[in-house]
Amino acid sequence: MLGAKTGAVQRLREAVNRPFIVGVHCNGHKLELSFKDSIKTQIPLYNKVELFLTNLYYFYRNSNVSRSGLKESSKAVGKKTVYPTRVSGNRWVGHLKIAVENLLKGYDMFVTHLGQLQNRDVSVSRTEKGNKAKGFYACAKTKSVWLMLHFLLDVLEVLSSVSKMFQSQAACVSEVLTEIEMAVVSLEKMKKRNGLKLRQAMELLPCDLTGDDRSFISARHKLLTSIVESLHRRFTDNPGILASVSTFNLSLFPSDAKDLIDYGDDEVDQLVDHFSTALEDGGVDVNQIAHECTKLKQLMPARFTSPINNITWVDVNSKLGKCCPNVLALVDLVHTIPASSADAERGFSYLKNTKSASRNKLLDTNLSNQLMVVLETAPENEYDPTEAVHLWNAAVLRRPRQETKANYILYS
Repeated sequence: MLGAKTGAVQRLREAVNRPFIVGVHCNGHKLELSFKDSIKTQIPLYNKVELFLTNLYYFYRNSNVSRSGLKESSKAVGKKTVYPTRVSGNRWVGHLKIAVENLLKGYDMFVTHLGQLQNRDVSVSRTEKGNKAKGFYACAKTKSVWLMLHFLLDVLEVLSSVSKMFQSQAACVSEVLTEIEMAVVSLEKMKKRNGLKLRQAMELLPCDLTGDDRSFISARHKLLTSIVESLHRRFTDNPGILASVSTFNLSLFPSDAKDLIDYGDDEVDQLVDHFSTALEDGGVDVNQIAHECTKLKQLMPARFTSPINNITWVDVNSKLGKCCPNVLALVDLVHTIPASSADAERGFSYLKNTKSASRNKLLDTNLSNQLMVVLETAPENEYDPTEAVHLWNAAVLRRPRQETKANYILYS
């Protein structure tokens, strides 16, 4: 799709004669692929943990007896029953994180049940199921596996928070590289500093674990290095126009007015050169953008009492839209570039839920209106219906509802 010569985006540029069209690979998907690239590296301990999680999931999924036994074990340890979940899925980081969390949440009941299945006094211990339980029990009682599971939670917490930011409706393409750079810094720190989950694991280390932590130390450094290299390769090594777009991230604006004067001038010039045709077609005077950009950076500290990092481009447009219309038109154009395809995928999901088998005769107009309400309006806890109520009342003249009066018949 994104091929430089025969990709769909390049063919579209040539077909409509719009060389400024930007092809965006969903950044949320790129993040997931970065993690998937990193685990292709030969890391025996990670492969062991992933295989353990996968086999444990199918061990309980394919056996009602095993699930019943796990439920009894949960009662014995006094905890709520937690079942293993699948590692792989359409969101690798999210699925893996949930799988690790569920395993650690129900660690005591899993170990208790697996220990019962491998007991020689139990008939099932001499079957294939008993041999599997014996292998799962030995893996769960390994020190390196225990540490790796908690370490993965720390790593996945960083990556999943970035992934959620990319998938949110408020995600902006100008924030992509910033979020990746901060994630890389956090991951680099984990090479020398333990995360929250790993510190807790070392403090609450079970006394009956076997083995040592040498394989974990090696796997830790190798996994972090591989993830950082994958993130650089997919995001920062060849960012293209994305690097120039990041200059409109208000959280990166210098707080000092002197540093703000020259901030982002080169990036703005690159954006003007790239989108000049589109801007001129929209009636924008591209010759005024450089001057208005300097003017905008001088006026922003004077017009806003709060720091620039705390305001939004909506605030800037409301106060400075008339004096700097051309440069703000460039800002608006840049912010139309989507950060991910999550909105499109979310739309298909809502479409399936709305036009279900029981509502297959729903007209396209009504379907479009319902999807617009779901996708473009504020969440229920933030929505203020006052304006909608007034609009409904003013639409037509409505008669007040008349209360029916009961007729009473008196009998003498």
